[in-house]
Amino acid sequence: YPYIICHAWCKPGDQDNISAIQYQVTGLTPGMTYYVRVRGKALDGSYSLFSSIQWFTVSPGSYSVAVPITGNPSGDVEITSANALLSWYTPSAQSSGQKYDLEYSTKEDFKDAIRVNGIDSMSYMLSDLKGNTKYFWRVRSMTNDGKISQYSTEGIFVTSKYGVIQKDNLIPKNYLLSQNYPNPFNPSTTIEFSVPKNEMVSFTVYDILGKVVRVVLNEELSAGNYKVSFSGEEFSSGVYIYRLSTPSVSMTKKMIMQK
Repeated sequence: YPYIICHAWCKPGDQDNISAIQYQVTGLTPGMTYYVRVRGKALDGSYSLFSSIQWFTVSPGSYSVAVPITGNPSGDVEITSANALLSWYTPSAQSSGQKYDLEYSTKEDFKDAIRVNGIDSMSYMLSDLKGNTKYFWRVRSMTNDGKISQYSTEGIFVTSKYGVIQKDNLIPKNYLLSQNYPNPFNPSTTIEFSVPKNEMVSFTVYDILGKVVRVVLNEELSAGNYKVSFSGEEFSSGVYIYRLSTPSVSMTKKMIMQK
C-alpha cells in the first residue's frame, strides 16, 4: 500500500489526529482513483488550510479493471440545450475491446436511472433532456472477458430552459407562432411565439415522418411574447415541423435544416 503524507478524503474516509507526517491507507480497491489532501492541527485545536488536492490510482492488475473518472459536464455546469456530450477517461491503460456502461438520472441515488450498455468510446451524447433539471451520471468499465469495475464518482450538470426567453412585458391579444429565422438554417434558428394567458405550453420539434426529435418546452408559462433558440447541430439536413400546443390551440409550421 502507498504511504500518503496526507489527510485522506474519499474512501476509506477521513483520518484525524495523525501524529506523523505519513499515513498508511489500507483496504484500497484495485482500479479505483483516490484523492488526497492534508492540513495541520495546532495544540490549541486550530487548523491550517488544506493543501492542494493530489490523487493516485491503484493498479487494477490482471484481476480487475480501472474505474473511469468523470470528465464533462460536471460540477453543476449549466447545459443550454436538450443535448449533453458526456466524456470520461481511464487513469490506466485501456484494455483491447474495453466498453463502458453509463447510468444517468434526475435523482442523486440513481433510482430509476436510465442505463446505456456497451459504449465503445469514452464519450456519449444524451438527447431529449428535460429543461430546468439537475442530472446525475456515472460510468463503469467492462472488459471482453467479463470483468466489470465499480461505478465512477458522479458527474452533475443542470439544464436550462434551452434559450426560451420572454421578449417583453407586453401581453398579446392572440396566439401567434412565427416562421423561424433564418430559414433554411445551419445549425441554429430562432422561433417567436405568443400566448395571451397563463397556461401549459408545449413546444415540440418533429421530423418529416412525425417522429419527435426534441421536446423544447413543456411547462406553464405566463402570458407574454417569447422566443426560442433552436440548434439542430446533431440533426441531418431536411424538413422539420415545429408545433406550439396549449389546452386552447395547436399551431404548426415547417422549417428546413440545410448543412
